Amino acid sequence: MTNRTKIFFVDDDRVVRTCLRHFLKKFEDFEIVGEAEDGSSAIASMLSLKPALALVDIGLPHLNGIEVTRKIKASLPDCKILMLTSSDDARDIFASLDAGADGYVLKGDLAANLEIAIRSVRVGAVWLDPGIARIVLDSSAQRQAQGNVSLSGMLSTDEAELLGKVAGADCQDGVCLVDPAFLKRLRRLSTSTELA
Repeated sequence: MTNRTKIFFVDDDRVVRTCLRHFLKKFEDFEIVGEAEDGSSAIASMLSLKPALALVDIGLPHLNGIEVTRKIKASLPDCKILMLTSSDDARDIFASLDAGADGYVLKGDLAANLEIAIRSVRVGAVWLDPGIARIVLDSSAQRQAQGNVSLSGMLSTDEAELLGKVAGADCQDGVCLVDPAFLKRLRRLSTSTELA
C-alpha cells in the first residue's frame, strides 16, 4: 500500500464536510484524520493530529481560515494548506497566499480540481485554481490603469508568462502547476505592493 496522505478539513457547512468526506474516501492514498466546523477547534485538532495536508475554508466562525492558515503554518510548517473556498475576492487570495497557503481551490470546481490540487501540493508544488490566476492578472491590470504599481511590471518575462498560463491560457485541461519559488515571489510582491 502506498504512503497515505493524512488530511484534515475545516468548513462551517455540514453539507460541504459530508461531501468532502465522501469524495476523499474514494482515494486509497488519502486518509481523513479529522474535521472541524470552526477556526478555533480546527487549530486545536490540527496541532494534536498533525495532518500532512489541510483543506481550509476562509469564512469560518470564531477565527477565519486565513488566520487558521497563519497559525498552523507557524506551528506545523510542513503541513500543506489548500484554501477551499467560494471566495474569488483578490483580497482573500492575496491574504491567503501571504498567510502561507500552498494552494487555492474554488468550491465551484471541486469535482474537477480537488484531487489534482491535493496531489500537487502533497509533492511540493503550488496549485492555483485557473480562475484565481485570472483574478490576479485582472487585479494587476486594474491597478496599472489607476497609475498604481503593476504586478506584471514587477515580474520577469518568464514569471509573467507562467502567471498567464495559470490564468488558463495554455493550461492542459485547465490545470497548471506553479513553481513554489514563483509563488513565494508573488506572496512578497502582493504584500509589498498591496495589490488587493
